[in-house]
Amino acid sequence: MNSAKLWLHSHTKGKVTKNFRLAELITLVSIPGCTRAVAAALLAGLMATSVACSDTPVADPNSERALTTGRIVGLLNERGAHEWRGLRLAAPPTGERRWRPPRFPESWSGTRTALSFGNPCPQYERTGEGVMGDEDCLFANVIAPPFAPDSIPGAPDRRPVMVWIHGGGNVAGHAAEQDWSALAIEHGVVVISLQYRLGALGWFRHPSLSAEDASLEERSGNFAVLDLLLGLRWVRDNAAAFGGDPNRITIFGASAGAGNILSLLISPLSKGLYHRAIMQSDAGPFSISAAEAENPVTAPEAGHPSSSHEVLLTLLRTAGGLNHAQAEQHLARMSQREIAALLRGTPVEQLLAAYPMSFGPIYRLPMKFRDGRVLPAEPPLTVLRNGNFARVPVLLGSARDEVKLFMLIGDRSIQRIFGLPVRLRDPGRYQLLAEYGSRRWKARGVDQAAAAMSAAGHSPVFAFRTDWDDLRQILTLDFKVLMGALHGVELPLLQDQLKGGGFSNLIQPDAVPAAQQLGAAMRSYWAEFAYHGDPGRGRVQRLPRWQAWHADADEPAFLVFDAPADGGIRHSKKIESDDALLADIVSDARFQSECDRCEAIAGMVPGRLPDYESLPQACSRFVSHSGVLSCSAGEIE
Repeated sequence: MNSAKLWLHSHTKGKVTKNFRLAELITLVSIPGCTRAVAAALLAGLMATSVACSDTPVADPNSERALTTGRIVGLLNERGAHEWRGLRLAAPPTGERRWRPPRFPESWSGTRTALSFGNPCPQYERTGEGVMGDEDCLFANVIAPPFAPDSIPGAPDRRPVMVWIHGGGNVAGHAAEQDWSALAIEHGVVVISLQYRLGALGWFRHPSLSAEDASLEERSGNFAVLDLLLGLRWVRDNAAAFGGDPNRITIFGASAGAGNILSLLISPLSKGLYHRAIMQSDAGPFSISAAEAENPVTAPEAGHPSSSHEVLLTLLRTAGGLNHAQAEQHLARMSQREIAALLRGTPVEQLLAAYPMSFGPIYRLPMKFRDGRVLPAEPPLTVLRNGNFARVPVLLGSARDEVKLFMLIGDRSIQRIFGLPVRLRDPGRYQLLAEYGSRRWKARGVDQAAAAMSAAGHSPVFAFRTDWDDLRQILTLDFKVLMGALHGVELPLLQDQLKGGGFSNLIQPDAVPAAQQLGAAMRSYWAEFAYHGDPGRGRVQRLPRWQAWHADADEPAFLVFDAPADGGIRHSKKIESDDALLADIVSDARFQSECDRCEAIAGMVPGRLPDYESLPQACSRFVSHSGVLSCSAGEIE
């Protein structure tokens, strides 16, 4: 019996149980080296849901539709919605088309079946130990009410279209991870999920990749954004075939998907392609300069540690067994044509391996380049404050305990056995750091953006926070404390994925009916926003009226989503800002350790300290020569 099983044996008094959750825990902790697997599974359990489908999908003749490029036939899924899978958005961006703007696909004759999902874009497996997917990955999935061919709504009865942009840190995920059938069936909307190039294939710029006659779009390096722009043009051109209204398109997404929606809001090329926007749990507006994307880290205008120059050096060192100096010399001798051939000819597995790993499938790279064409030359908040963005109704929000998902991966308050959390050593410390990290997430992902748009005279903007956390306790782990209302918690609510496995196993059984009611209310608000640009009282017209975000401290700022026993759906006035957060951290008497206080300032997990003038001097003794904050784990034993 290994140490993990021995611990579980001692804490269950050796009793044999039929509870499959315990069996699942035992299985997980018995896998050697499963630290990343557990962390990635926790992330994937929220960001992905099981898509209801039969083993062998059967085409439904009533789902035959005519696109601009040819005829397709889909299926009637298990929730009663029509569904079309793996619809090609673009010609394959492979070979010489790697790192070039996407192009619409060729037309076809006859009728194609749309019963299987398209390839995911290249990304690491959830364990981070192998690459999955294919570069030919620009596909869409569509879910719609089951209209017969002769009853597809025409103008003016066409239904709102909601375009989903998946999350995953912009390096993972795919369009088939979410099932939006409940939204389509309950409220008669058409939901279209788009895929876009991820990671190094979606964001990469180097002078060698652009011919002299290359367009500004090609030179930008923002290929993922270009994929989404082409996807929105495809939606505009084909929405009516599914009964959708091309003049009522709502883009919505979570996490990195929400951040990409912000990129679309400020992109000069997105004008007229959508009419409302929903951003769920964006970590905050950011973009980087072209110099950061391309330059060496030693340049006067330093490049990102994973700039295209540094990636090239890594590829050369790996392929030729060169040291850093030799790789620099070799690169200096290469022509631009040779560099482009090397980059486009490198297998995707080797390309991804040139980037440093973070956790699970997540790796670190520069993205969202301020090129002046696809994305503005100014930082996003500046663009918002100046009013240079799409003036469409906006709805944005966060979860109360956003950062707990990431604390699960690396916080020292958690005792682990082979990567699996088994207990909290210091619940007070854990909750305090989670509170401040999540408040900062809201400050940057919700209130700063809302304030910037408001300052530009834009309205309406609606904000929310998800507080629902009715999770159960298993053995020594209270998941209501450990996970709470963490990053992505609204997704199973919005999709009515509260039974049947995955994350739903952690929900208190007697709390499921209330959670289903809350999810139904959220879908009602989201759909009403898609119909009219204002969530109002939801489609059912019986919910609390959702008031717009307001900077005035005397006015409601956002809507809270929670179970009735914990306050229900209600408004709150609390607006967050970096300055107010810093003041609260510095004065908060709940901190038992000055190092913990400094960690709260530094971020959700130990990292580089920000340049705050009022940073407590005590923090300096916890910072290494490299500028990284490091606290002794012994302080919490």
